[in-house]
Amino acid sequence: MEKISTPGKGNHEIIPESPKKNTKKIVTFNDRDHLAILTQMYGSVWPRVLPFCVINAFNTGVLYHVVKISRFSFIAIDPTGHKFMTALVAFVVVTRTKIVYARFMEARKALELMIRSCTELIQIMCVITQPDQSPEAKKWRRDVAKRVIVLLRVTIAALEYDSSRENPWDVIELDDDDRIDCNYFNVSMGSSRSLDTNASCLRTELTNECFRSPITLIYRLRETFMSQRQNEALHKRLFFRHPCNEEFRCLEHSSDYLKGYHMAVDLITTPFPFPLVQMARTFMFLWVFTLPLALIGSDYGVAGIVSLIFILTYGFLGLEYVSMELDDPFGDDPNDFNDMEMAKMAFEDIYITMLRTDGIHYTKELRQMVERRNGQQLSTISYV
Repeated sequence: MEKISTPGKGNHEIIPESPKKNTKKIVTFNDRDHLAILTQMYGSVWPRVLPFCVINAFNTGVLYHVVKISRFSFIAIDPTGHKFMTALVAFVVVTRTKIVYARFMEARKALELMIRSCTELIQIMCVITQPDQSPEAKKWRRDVAKRVIVLLRVTIAALEYDSSRENPWDVIELDDDDRIDCNYFNVSMGSSRSLDTNASCLRTELTNECFRSPITLIYRLRETFMSQRQNEALHKRLFFRHPCNEEFRCLEHSSDYLKGYHMAVDLITTPFPFPLVQMARTFMFLWVFTLPLALIGSDYGVAGIVSLIFILTYGFLGLEYVSMELDDPFGDDPNDFNDMEMAKMAFEDIYITMLRTDGIHYTKELRQMVERRNGQQLSTISYV
């Protein structure tokens, strides 16, 4: 249990939600195997849509029995209204799905921009400064690479906070100084804001604090990058032909990273407009679950009407659940981005670049600095 003091408010006890374990499994499928696609349940909307399909089909069978056999024909309604509503419901549902998919791809572009900026910054930095093989230059490159790796790791934690409940300042890659800088909730929030709020407000405040952590680390990255100017052993040796242009070329990638990060944060903090969601679901549920009343008066048999209701329920509700699945791609749902694995690939690319530039000794040091906490090494390092 965590205690936080606020001026004049006494001690407030907050029980933080425990982080979820990262058990994300990638959705894979073979688009040439039709049977496997039709029967695959992982990553599908079938488990959540099927109960609605069964209930609506069952209600259709009961209503058919009541109208056709028990002669309560007054229950059936004129299908003309549903014919006019069909176009409206289809338009609203399909439009929502298209907008959500566009947001999904925009989030993927933002994530790709951040990862690409990390690898390009390190590669360009190493290519420009590679002629200087002094120990000071190698240590400087190692420190910059460490900053980049930690920045990306903390960014992933910040973007996934709503799903994982892992505070960015609690990731094991952070050292103590960075942890203090990122831990805004315990430092600034606890001393300047009242915590006498409900759980949803507190969760919003925590999310906002998490989004500040990468901003802080970007500044620390730029600060570390420019520290070579204050080092007499490195000044005008790493960047000696056109220092300002070369430095700006490298730092430009940190600006690209910040651009991608803000794109992702904007998508997370700007949810799909609630009035449109509410209107879409109102029309959809009203149309889908009153459709049996419009069809039971037709000349179709009970099997045909029940099957049609089952398929239409799956189609419309299935599209709505697809929109819900894609609306927040930073999380642990089956169809969310496997962003941590993508980040790990970027980490390995950085290690390979550092290995080519500064050799195995400084690359091992870099990996140990990233993966070690409190003097305990977290993984075995091996290079071929």
